[in-house]
Amino acid sequence: MAMEGIDEMARKMGVHREVARITDKAMRGDFDFEESLRQRVAMLRGLPVDDVMEIRNQMNLSQGAEELLTTLKWLGFKLGIVSGGFDIFAESLKDKFNLDFAFANRLEIKDGTLTGKVKGDIVNAAQKARLVNQVACDARIPLDQVVAIGDGANDSLMLAQAGLGIAYNAKKALDRVANVALSHARFNHVFHLLGITEEDIEEAMSCKTM
Repeated sequence: MAMEGIDEMARKMGVHREVARITDKAMRGDFDFEESLRQRVAMLRGLPVDDVMEIRNQMNLSQGAEELLTTLKWLGFKLGIVSGGFDIFAESLKDKFNLDFAFANRLEIKDGTLTGKVKGDIVNAAQKARLVNQVACDARIPLDQVVAIGDGANDSLMLAQAGLGIAYNAKKALDRVANVALSHARFNHVFHLLGITEEDIEEAMSCKTM
């Protein structure tokens, strides 16, 4: 995403500066992810779900992401999201791009507003790795054929176990465990790492518009 959902929700509540500070520390690995998420979500208590849906509908993908997802899907890749963000955004992307799976944190909602709590298990680093492992196992895909892309410390275990772990515009802590680090990059730079040609991309995008 070109925008962070939790940052935009925080703007609505007038707590953007506080939430952004905690987010940055968590992304660097300087703050326990679970605790950081609980603190940030607590600040969103009382936010109407209608505002969250408005943010979801206005969010833009990072440059090159749509082209990448469309092409990989056309080439037969199994695609999905394993996010430390929220299900409202992850499920929307899953539906839009016909992804195979989406896992994210579930916001608790009562009477049309956020309660400031997360439902169920938090998708932390260990949970991300477990989910990717389970999806690969269910699809009978060896882990050495899995490609994982992440940008924060919470992605470290997931990238470390993948055959190709890509740190995308990431914090230094993630660069150290990834196979490849792409800095100041766009998502379509991933094509080169996967050996995908311009012809593949053009054909995939043309099929989408037919």
